[in-house]
Amino acid sequence: MHLKSFLQSFGLCVLFAALSVTMAQAQNAPVHPAEAITKLRVPPERALTNRVELPDLPEYTGHAKLVGGTQSGGTDDVDQSVNLVYQAREDSTTIINWYRTVLGMYKWDIGSATVRAVIATNPRTGNSCSIYCDNDGARGCKLHVSYAFMKKTDSNAPTGANY
Repeated sequence: MHLKSFLQSFGLCVLFAALSVTMAQAQNAPVHPAEAITKLRVPPERALTNRVELPDLPEYTGHAKLVGGTQSGGTDDVDQSVNLVYQAREDSTTIINWYRTVLGMYKWDIGSATVRAVIATNPRTGNSCSIYCDNDGARGCKLHVSYAFMKKTDSNAPTGANY
């Protein structure tokens, strides 16, 4: 339960931080000192030009073309993260409903869902995903898929004499 709350809060914090940085850069405003400290702790991103297979998360079966993505190293709890952006022909409601259905079929725990977004955690692996759409219009929307590979903990290790 605490992990779900953490992931929801983390997802919102990342979104607000990204928006703050973008707005500060657009206004040529100085970056906040706390943001500089965060940047020191987060490993550099690597641009992705090809699709990446994400365990237990099916690729959207509608009309969506990959337009970009990044892969970055981890933090204290996250081994690595992948962020993919697609241009989709369908609207956000269609896409998010599709993901809500598929995540349920794959036995993900859905922590939060709206018309434009869904956040879920895989209870078997601890991995999490955040899927949202923006720029909804007559020609579809931008589909953002963020996936966090959680670090394996020793609590999952076998115990006993043979360990």
